[in-house]
Amino acid sequence: MGIRGRRPALPPAAAGMTEAQRLIAAACLLRTTISVADRRAGVATEIRQRMEHPQPGDLVWETSTALRALQDPQHALVCLGWYLAPGFQPDTTREQWESTPDRHQYSGQPWADSPGQTVHVIRPWGDPRGEYVWRNAEVLALPLELAIPPGWRH
Repeated sequence: MGIRGRRPALPPAAAGMTEAQRLIAAACLLRTTISVADRRAGVATEIRQRMEHPQPGDLVWETSTALRALQDPQHALVCLGWYLAPGFQPDTTREQWESTPDRHQYSGQPWADSPGQTVHVIRPWGDPRGEYVWRNAEVLALPLELAIPPGWRH
């Protein structure tokens, strides 16, 4: 609550945003700040590394479509979410793989070892029971649990 029990007004840009869009905007600002921070700064390096290695349960956002998410509230609901797991998705179906042995890198290569791409599975902000798979995407964590380093002063 603000002065005299009134809620402080949001800045004009944030006033029209959903909660998911405001979180994505904050995450983008954090990423920009960390990317220009002095690489010798231990805290900045720790935060950057934590963001680049999301763990199951982390609040994450997909970075390549973040600007779209800031303009489209519906997209923000799938751009932001809780990280479930990394994964791998082969480029072909099992049937296609088995019918084209000439594409195999070595004789008897199993479908599970076929070429593909890393995927990230999240529970979208807008669908707490759903799952959304990001393919060919960068997913970064919002480091919500970082401790204040010993000796840090403000």
